[in-house]
Amino acid sequence: MADQKSLELETEKEQAGTELGSVTESKHKGEQEEKEQVGGATSEAEVQERESKSSRRKRKKLSEELEEKTRLLEEKEKELEELRDLYVRKLAEFDNYRKRTQREFVELVKNANADLILQLLPVVDDLERSLKAAEEGTTLEAFVEGVRMIYQKFVDVLSKQGLQRIESVGQPFDPHKHEALMQVEKEGVEPGTVVDEHQPGYVLNERVLRHAKVIVSK
Repeated sequence: MADQKSLELETEKEQAGTELGSVTESKHKGEQEEKEQVGGATSEAEVQERESKSSRRKRKKLSEELEEKTRLLEEKEKELEELRDLYVRKLAEFDNYRKRTQREFVELVKNANADLILQLLPVVDDLERSLKAAEEGTTLEAFVEGVRMIYQKFVDVLSKQGLQRIESVGQPFDPHKHEALMQVEKEGVEPGTVVDEHQPGYVLNERVLRHAKVIVSK
């Protein structure tokens, strides 16, 4: 009887131990799951924090880049405005210069012959005196001498302006200076030589102003 009681007690003890072990194991398991849940939550929070920091850094970098580009754009706009103002000023200056030079050119053309005319006035005066003398009965020799002097004065005035007479007779025919009116046979003269001058030619400042009209040997 005692043995049976003892066996029952042992059985109850074992059951109690088994239940205690199950309870302890369940407790440990619950604590582990709770720790894992807490750890998982902590890890997720850290990830979110890191992502948040990275996002803030990116936004800050983009903001700084935007500010820099805005600053550069403002500088370029300022430079463009300065160039535009400079262009407008230069355009106005050029227009004023163009108008001024046009006025000066017109005045220059209008008065271009003033100096020449001033030099020719004494020739006109001499001609008037010669005509007056001829009307008062001067001799033919004196009149001719007066005309010769006036002619020489006139030629001197033109020479000072760069006008030179082309030497033609006895010179080889030059189509750049001469205009052949006809060809004639002449003894003792090389073919292509100017033998007579019908009208003299002139050079003004080394440019042919008028070709000499000549007769050429053949």
